[in-house]
Amino acid sequence: MFDIKDGDTLIATIGCVTECFNGSPIWSKDPKQPLQFAIMPCEMGKIFQSHIHKIQKIIPKFATQEFIYVVRGALEAKFFSGDKKFLGIENLIAGDFVALYAGGHGFKVLGEDTLFVEIKTGPYVSV
Repeated sequence: MFDIKDGDTLIATIGCVTECFNGSPIWSKDPKQPLQFAIMPCEMGKIFQSHIHKIQKIIPKFATQEFIYVVRGALEAKFFSGDKKFLGIENLIAGDFVALYAGGHGFKVLGEDTLFVEIKTGPYVSV
């Protein structure tokens, strides 16, 4: 798992779900970000305690954040700073994910029959 940054600003985190096959979970790195994720390998029969999520009053304002998981195929991801400075390109293949926290991004479909899941903080505001 690695980060794309613009100075001290976290733009994105990229990784692959196979990184957790050694039995260790993968957790989002910055607990202050509204978008949090975990990828957890589990043995059959594992029980997660039933619970209710508490309502939190979040005072800071954040831009929409997204999590993309490539199910099959491939995507080219371009990354930009908040002032539109180009930061780089990464290719994502099946099993890869990217958590998008700040700045800008764009995608190009590279593989036939590509399928990905996009999860974002809401409510959605058009670009």
